[in-house]
Amino acid sequence: MLTIRTDMAVEAHALWRESAGETTRLGGVAAREEQAEGLAVTRVEILDQEGARALGKPVGVYLTLDVSPLWRREEEAFARADIPYLSFYEQFRAEGCPEALYFASDHHYTVYGALAVCQELLRTVNNRQGLSLHVPAEEDLDFTTLPNPFLGSRNRKLFCLRPMGDMLTIAQYRQAVPFRRWDNGTEVAAELFLLPETAEESVSYTVFMGGDKGETVVDTGRPDLPSVLIIGESYTNAMETLLYASFDEMRSIDPRSYQGSITDYIALHQPEVVIVLRDNTSYFTALSGG
Repeated sequence: MLTIRTDMAVEAHALWRESAGETTRLGGVAAREEQAEGLAVTRVEILDQEGARALGKPVGVYLTLDVSPLWRREEEAFARADIPYLSFYEQFRAEGCPEALYFASDHHYTVYGALAVCQELLRTVNNRQGLSLHVPAEEDLDFTTLPNPFLGSRNRKLFCLRPMGDMLTIAQYRQAVPFRRWDNGTEVAAELFLLPETAEESVSYTVFMGGDKGETVVDTGRPDLPSVLIIGESYTNAMETLLYASFDEMRSIDPRSYQGSITDYIALHQPEVVIVLRDNTSYFTALSGG
């Protein structure tokens, strides 16, 4: 008998199925394709030992959810799956793609781009969940441009041989919001920025939140406000320095280095708001958190 070893029962199912939605002809196996929340679901049932031997898997039910339409950002895919979705490309383009929103020498957005993202996210959360979270405005903030040479990710790839003229600006709330902070379970100094000691040394995007961390928790001690979980890579760092002030507790996870299950993390901490922030190139790779 032909025996197939596969990590995905759906792959074996594809070898025998006659057409979408029809039952397989493989003995001991029943499989169908269905739709759930606008996404394709393949259901494979291994009914007996004949099917178990053929597919190399125990008797049981195996479900595969095809989320590739979300990765490809297909039109209406997020709406069909009832996932609130914002494309900041569309927002930035509507504003004429101001140069102030992104660095010329780095692939991240500036503090002005982070503020624009933060404002639209909070307005959307307020409208969708009936909340009254504070939406920061420029007049709430003091902006400071560091005199230090800024080394962006693109400039570093050029071995810093070409000066780009970028300067790094940070924003701090005029009315301070006290907080405590933990990184990867250890309490650290209550700081949002890793600032240089002198004006001569170079700085990078790691000024925001001290760079990438597997897990960061910022607790403002205001239990009357909701909590938020942010899931994303380095793009979240600049936004975190602004977003924390609108919540009681802000948790942030970088899926590249966080070792646990994000599903279990949400179940444990029960955040009222969950935000997933991704740059568009991450949808097209299986590496580095894509």
